[in-house]
Parts: sequence; C-alpha cells; structure tokens
Amino acid sequence: MKKYYATYLFLIVITLPIVMELFEKISGVQDENESSGVPSFSLEAGEAVKANTFLGFVANLHVDLSNYRKKLDKHYRFKNILRPVLMKPYNVLKSDVFNINPIPEKVITGDDGWMFLGENHSNVISETIGLLTFSETELKTREEYYLIKNKWFKENNINYSMTIAPNKHSVYREYLPIKKINNKTKFVQLKAVFKISDFKLIDLADYYDKHKNEKLFYKTDSHWNSMGAFLAYQKIMDELKQYFPEINSLKLKDFDVELMTTTQGDLTSMLDIKIKEENKVLSLKNPTAEQVINNKINHSKYIYSELRYNSSANKLKVVVFGDSYSAGLVKYLKESFGVSVFYSNLDFDYELILKEKPDLVIQELAERGL
Repeated sequence: MKKYYATYLFLIVITLPIVMELFEKISGVQDENESSGVPSFSLEAGEAVKANTFLGFVANLHVDLSNYRKKLDKHYRFKNILRPVLMKPYNVLKSDVFNINPIPEKVITGDDGWMFLGENHSNVISETIGLLTFSETELKTREEYYLIKNKWFKENNINYSMTIAPNKHSVYREYLPIKKINNKTKFVQLKAVFKISDFKLIDLADYYDKHKNEKLFYKTDSHWNSMGAFLAYQKIMDELKQYFPEINSLKLKDFDVELMTTTQGDLTSMLDIKIKEENKVLSLKNPTAEQVINNKINHSKYIYSELRYNSSANKLKVVVFGDSYSAGLVKYLKESFGVSVFYSNLDFDYELILKEKPDLVIQELAERGL
C-alpha cells in the first residue's frame, strides 16, 4: 500500500487546482435586502464621462470599473453556512501550497515576503503609482481649505502642524510588483499646495527613504512598526524644536531594543493566514508620563477615543488628531510634553481645541487617506 502513497499524493495535488476553481465559483443564497439581479455597468452613471481630459477619462474609467468589480464581488460572494469553515483551509492552500495570493484585491503579495494593501482600500495602488491624481479643481479646493485652517490657528495663537504617514507602497516600492507610471502622485501634488499656502507640513517621505534599511514597516501589516513610529516621532520633534526649543526628544539610547515575533498582522488577518515575522520593538527604560484618561466619546456624528497623559517634561500642552498610524506615536509623544491629549479622529473639532487651549496641535494622516 505504501508504494501507492506517492501516486495518491500526486493525484490529489493535480486535482486541487480544479477543486479550487470550482470552489471559487460557488455562490450562496443572497441576502434578503439585496437585489437578485446581476449588477449592470453604466458608463453614463460613472465618473469617466465627467473628465475634461483623455487621461482623466482613463483614470476615472479605471475607478468606475473597479467599483463595478466590487459590486460583482458582493453579488457573487460566498454566503453559505460552510463559508467560515472552508475559507481558512482554502486560503492556506492557495498561499502555502500553490503560492497564490488568495485575495489579491485586498492584499498584494510582493517580493521577499512583503505584503501590501490592495486596490480595495481607497484605490491605494492607483494613487501610489500615480494613475489617480487630484484634478485642478480638487487641488484648488484643498488649497482654500488649508488656507482657512492655517488662518484659524494663527488667529487663535496655536501652533499647528500636519504630518503624513507615507504609504508602505511608497517607501518599499521596490518590493511592489507594480511599477510607478507617474511621479506626480496625490501626495506630491499636496506638498506643492502646502508650500504655496505656507502650511507647516512635516514631511516624512524623504526622511524615510534615507532610513528604509531599518525596516520601518511590518511585512505582514499595513502600518509602520515600532522603529518606523520612532523615526517619525524624531522627525516631528526636530521640526517642532524651531518653535519650542524647550522640547527634549527621546533618543534611541533611552530604549531597550528587542526582537519580537508576530504571527498575524492586519494583512495576513484579511487572508486568514499566519506568517511568523520578527521586528524590533522599543521599550522605554524610564517612562515618566502617567495616563489620566482613557475613554470613548460619543460625538453627534461619530465616536472617537481620548487618551490623556501628564508628565514633567515641560509645561507644553499638545493635542494630537490621528488615524490608526498615530497609535504607534503615543508612547513617544506622551514623554515629550507636560500634557498630551490624543484623539483617534481625523475630523477636527475646533470647539474641542478651543476648550483644551493647547500650545500646539499635531494632525497625523496616512497618505492613503488624502
């Protein structure tokens, strides 16, 4: 019997691709609130016809087709009761046995084990390679918005700075299996607008390029790692010292640096697979900041988290608005200001800022959220 094991194994392996293909085509019962018909594509109802130039038409058509594909995915997605049970071994089979990315639109697998967010997330691929850019009207609107915001902070005598966390795709583009076609990305366009409007942008892009060998992002997660967040913190502090010389920023020697192994980041979590990865983790040797508030606030339009710390660093008070990237900055920034208040919220609450009366406000925004 043993002599047939190799034959059986061979037969199983060669038939698996067929089984996988059939599995992919299975669709379950639709939700009651969904239409039973297949979604139709309409050029007239999309964004392409609104473009004023041929390149704009091509870029908008790409978005229209991408949105249509998402509708089809939703229509034909698995909805049967066995889906949660079957999808995990299915994903492991495709990724581990056949070395195929099971969900390429959500996650793109690059070279040397690097994984990236796919096009489903804010058209991040099209924006990173320069296929989708701001129109002149969109840029003008943003310029006016930032001029108004800058004026408001100056009138209220509050220092305001914005820092943009670069896309992992932008920093480690050499591992991305898609080549850049245009250097004029949305981020590059906005930097020109910031310069015109005298807007204080703390630009991490060039700084990251110089230190990318440090491995600033997780391979299996879309966010920067502990080292990446620390380098962003150092750059922010260096820029702010010209306005607040009393700031003392942390140095690498203030930390214990250890290697930590993780098995799942947000990208591998989307694929429901696990991959071991080692990253440097920084632990402050002598922390002084004390947490005084950690709660969630119900706003009229949204819910956001508030973290508040006190320290003896100085008498400065900072309010930080940020997205998921800002979570990595908290453990560094809280040690550099007398009072630090963090809001996991991108929308500015001007009344809240006036109530807090900070010396400075920092807004962190991911490049993919521009």
